[in-house]
Parts: sequence; C-alpha cells; structure tokens
Amino acid sequence: MILNGTLTGAAFSAFNSASIALVDKAATAISGGTIIDSGYLSASAQAKGISTQFADIKSLILAYSGLLNHQDTLTLACSSPGGSTTVFCNMQWLEVW
Repeated sequence: MILNGTLTGAAFSAFNSASIALVDKAATAISGGTIIDSGYLSASAQAKGISTQFADIKSLILAYSGLLNHQDTLTLACSSPGGSTTVFCNMQWLEVW
C-alpha cells in the first residue's frame, strides 16, 4: 500500500456517480511515495489483514481539497515472484462531506 506514489500509464475514472473518488486499473508501474503497508502471501493464503507501520492509518489524512486542487493517491501494488498471477482485493473508505 503506497501513499502518493507516481503511477505510470494511469487512467483514472470515477468510482461511481455518488463518489468523489477516482480509480485506476491500468497503471503498469509506480515510483516514489510512502509505503504504509507491505507483506506477502503464500500460494495457499486466503487473506492478509492490514498491519501498517503507522499506529493508525487514519492519521495519514487522505484528503481532497477543491480549493487547493490537491488529492492524495492510495495505491495497492501487487507483484508475483515468477510468472503471472491473479489478485483480488477489497478497499473501503469513508467520504465526509
């Protein structure tokens, strides 16, 4: 999980019509940013809970400001040590208006 990394080949689109969130499924690489969680799963593992290096991920203040034209980017980046693999993930967030 990387906060404010630079994505290569990103194509952001609206998550849905009721959200200010944008999502990207096209990026092929990431550089920079702050790693807020990392780990690995064995081939037989079913899930990995979040175990951030920060005491509370909420302290990172993921924010969008229309006045300052600033939006934080949170990226879930996955790779396989050999060959290709399929990854399924789930993310939840709260939009406070």
